[in-house]
Amino acid sequence: MASALATQIAHEVNPQNQVGCMLAGGNFYPYSCKPEDVWAALEKDRENLFFIDVQARGAYPAYSARVFREKGVTISKEPGDDEALKHTVDFVSFSYYASRCASAEMNANNTNAANIVKSLKNPYIGGQRMGMGYRSTGPAHHHEHDVRPLPETAVPGGKWPGAPKTW
Repeated sequence: MASALATQIAHEVNPQNQVGCMLAGGNFYPYSCKPEDVWAALEKDRENLFFIDVQARGAYPAYSARVFREKGVTISKEPGDDEALKHTVDFVSFSYYASRCASAEMNANNTNAANIVKSLKNPYIGGQRMGMGYRSTGPAHHHEHDVRPLPETAVPGGKWPGAPKTW
């Protein structure tokens, strides 16, 4: 709601304003070809992309009702909330730090906190950056645009192109 209301205000103040949201990270690759790992990667992607789905589409994704039910979460809505959510962002930015894998067999013994998000190390890449598997082509493999037809931009290190160098 906060994003939608802020976007609404920004557009009312100046219709030329561009408001975006940011995803820290990227896609989860299945750790193996096992169907359970493929499903685990899909579930982790959904978890990771949930808030961007709401901000970019203007509604909760279809799968959210199931997730809320499974986790015992109840969303309380005020009259007009669904309409307010339709004030969507104009672009999606993302910052890529590490390649991440998901498996049905993830546990504390085989995971790392790649970009604060628990994941498995990708055994197919050798690059290391800040102790995490890094793949130079990783940012190109984001699939957010497939489901959110908005402009996207990579924001290296959380800084947009042209940002002051003092940040």
